Amino acid sequence: HRNPNPNLPPASTTQVEVQTSSAVSPEVNLNGKSDLSLAQPAPTGTTPTERIGSSTAIVPKEPRKFNPYLAGATIAALLTAIGGIYGYLKWQETQQRVQQESQQLSQIEALYTASNYEGCISQIPTVAKTSSSYTSAQKLQEQCQSGLRWKNAKVKNFAQHSDAVGSVAFSPDGLMLASGSKDKTIQIWDLATGKSIRTFAGDSSTVWSVTFDSSGTKLATGTGFWRVMLWDLKTGQATRILDHTASVWSVALSPDGKLIASGSGDKTTKISDATTGSLIYNLPDHTDFVYSVAFTPDGKSLVSASKDKKITIVDVETGKLLKTLEGHGDQVRSVAVSPDGKTIVSGSYDESIKIWNLETGDLMRSIKGHSDDIVSVAISPDGKFIASGSKDKTIKIWDFDTGELLNTLTGHTDEVYVVTFSPDGKTIASGSKDNTIKLWLR
Repeated sequence: HRNPNPNLPPASTTQVEVQTSSAVSPEVNLNGKSDLSLAQPAPTGTTPTERIGSSTAIVPKEPRKFNPYLAGATIAALLTAIGGIYGYLKWQETQQRVQQESQQLSQIEALYTASNYEGCISQIPTVAKTSSSYTSAQKLQEQCQSGLRWKNAKVKNFAQHSDAVGSVAFSPDGLMLASGSKDKTIQIWDLATGKSIRTFAGDSSTVWSVTFDSSGTKLATGTGFWRVMLWDLKTGQATRILDHTASVWSVALSPDGKLIASGSGDKTTKISDATTGSLIYNLPDHTDFVYSVAFTPDGKSLVSASKDKKITIVDVETGKLLKTLEGHGDQVRSVAVSPDGKTIVSGSYDESIKIWNLETGDLMRSIKGHSDDIVSVAISPDGKFIASGSKDKTIKIWDFDTGELLNTLTGHTDEVYVVTFSPDGKTIASGSKDNTIKLWLR
């Protein structure tokens, strides 16, 4: 049984190949005829799979038909999605803009609430006309302008003496307030806390006048015992005492602090050296009580008002009388000089306020509105407003240029003896026969 020729393949292999090649047979169709083409032997060198593939017919795919409805729906969906995204972005942008505009208006309202009317007005133009806050901003501007003109003034009950308050004065830095009273004391108050920092006993008489020097380190007072007293605020000691022969109704320190002027019931106005206390001029230019004295801002002239119904202007260097102003129908109780040194404002027991040209002495305007004697007048640091205090228990605020009455401040229960503006012009301090000091906040 060994294979005599090992190089020949086994017989079984040959038989399989024969069977495979003989498996191809002609195909018979339904007519009984043979398809000889299919019966042809397969080309040599091809595999069965290749032979099957070559015999299969390729049928082309039918092209898809265009559906306009489907295309339109797709485009509409895309446009809707894009529109939705765009709309959301625009909405988000609008919300951010409205929020920014609201924040901007809130900041301006905060300035108004804090009575910072200048800041409020300066911010209004930053609100665009297209802004949702524009109308509200315009209304706020009107309110701020009214506030600037003292129409929103609020009162603060600041301090109290045990008798009538005859005089009040702000320190140059606006941090302290000095007051003189019929209770015979001089008080220095802390404006922030309302507490008394220091009390001066004075000379055991009514204190009718108080004023700070320009450095805020000295205080001059006028008393019912005929004295002018100069105080060192650090030590609390009186450094100079000058005498009149009657009550001293008013004192003023020159802008450079070198001179003291005083007006007295002895009918004289005196100018003295603040350092040495020596008398420089004794001016007999009035025929009755001298109630009020004021230096011009340049320190070159001294203005005084008297019970004799007259106002005088004196050259400080020479003591020479420059002008006498007449026009009031009763005693002139108070005078003030404008910050630019061009104008005098006077208040009288004839219930009128008069505005004078300092250089020419001409009467420029006469204002009436109080129903009783005017005891005190003051001019704001910016020269735009006049404050007046009266025995009718009110304080009135006037427009300096037009004489228009802007506001009437009520709160005191008795005669108002003194009014004065703070250095920043935003507060008025008043002293009254009702023993109180009130602050009026613009």
